[in-house]
Amino acid sequence: MFATPPNPDLFAIQSPERWPYVLAALAGVTLLAALWIMTLRLRLKRQTEELRARFAKEAELEARIRQGQKLEAVGRLAGGIAHDFNNLLTVINGCSELLDSTLPPDHLSRDLLNDIRRAGERAAGLTTQLLLFSRQRPMNLVAVDLNNAVVDAVRLLGRVLGENVIVETHLAPGLRTVKADYGLIHQIILNLAVNSRDAMPHGGTVTVRTRAVEIPDGRTMNRLTLADTGWGMDEATQKKIFEPFFTTKDVGKGTGLGLATVYGIVKTLGGEVHFSSKVGSGTTFEIDLPAAGLSEHSDPVHRRKTTVGVDELTPMPARGVILVVEDDEMVLTLAEKSLQRHGYQVLTARTSTDAVGKARNTKKLDLLITDVVMPQLSGPEIANIISAFRPGLRVLFMSGHTPEEILRQGVRDLDAHSFIQKPFTPESLMSSVQVSLVQTLPEIDLGAMR
Repeated sequence: MFATPPNPDLFAIQSPERWPYVLAALAGVTLLAALWIMTLRLRLKRQTEELRARFAKEAELEARIRQGQKLEAVGRLAGGIAHDFNNLLTVINGCSELLDSTLPPDHLSRDLLNDIRRAGERAAGLTTQLLLFSRQRPMNLVAVDLNNAVVDAVRLLGRVLGENVIVETHLAPGLRTVKADYGLIHQIILNLAVNSRDAMPHGGTVTVRTRAVEIPDGRTMNRLTLADTGWGMDEATQKKIFEPFFTTKDVGKGTGLGLATVYGIVKTLGGEVHFSSKVGSGTTFEIDLPAAGLSEHSDPVHRRKTTVGVDELTPMPARGVILVVEDDEMVLTLAEKSLQRHGYQVLTARTSTDAVGKARNTKKLDLLITDVVMPQLSGPEIANIISAFRPGLRVLFMSGHTPEEILRQGVRDLDAHSFIQKPFTPESLMSSVQVSLVQTLPEIDLGAMR
């Protein structure tokens, strides 16, 4: 078998004296193999956990994207119906107010008329909720002291929550301000508190807290926390709470827009919404809003404007010629009657051609009131043409469209002194007209539209 006889030392392993060494070597090899296998298992386990975490994060991100797309779609729908819906509400609420002013206090129809007005006001509130949810409502962003906003909002909660709900506040001192709409901070607190009240039919406690937190990206946020001792939410409900029109209440007892509105407001303000809930243990919402300046820089007079407001004006005689441009015949008629009842001479036009012609032919024109979105030329374009031969003309824009659409039409200033949002009432129209006539409005810049 072998050409040369093998060396006998090769078979020395068969010598019993060497067996312990051989066995020790085999044991060492086995131990090393076991350690390698254990290391491999640990590495595979760690990689598996990382993959699961990555897949879970991707699934959560995908769910957020789907939720965002769903909310965006409903937001576009809300913006789309806002114009026509607000035109109808302008007529319903406006005619109700005009009719109310003509009836004696003891008239049999007054109760029915009041029901119509209340229904119109509720419908207008629903439209506002839709626009808040869709992030398409005009906002007055200023430096807001969050603690002051909470204190003011809590004062109003007593009537809303009832006597069997206790409200506790724990406010961190020295918070920086947040850039927000003061009224919308109230709206957030009110919607969350109402949601808590409905989860505590036999009473309970609502705790409102504020504090500063630093999030992973290094930004400082002001955290508004609202916790309740209600019955909590199951997992199925938690997955749907921000969906518009989703509600666990009985038919007719909820719109399903409360939490969706909170979500829309917070996102518009650049914040985040987090919540935790467990059946039988209550629910906690955390609202993180980006911190802005120092608290001492916030305006303590939250609701007053620096310019002249309606309540600061003394009543003035209703004199002057006003041109109203509106393509909706019912809204145009309502505006005309409202202005005439207060003594103004009113010219009306439903088209841009008619508006320019009447503005050119009248001897005097004190104010132009025009809808923003018109069939041919837009309201700003009409105002620009008329201002060319009537320099210094004051203009009051009106619209039921969303602010985004209004900006696209060329209106750069949504201040209340040059713009009135539909639905409006004859009283609010007269207030805006009076302010417009005593103040010089900003010039209209249509350069970006050309």
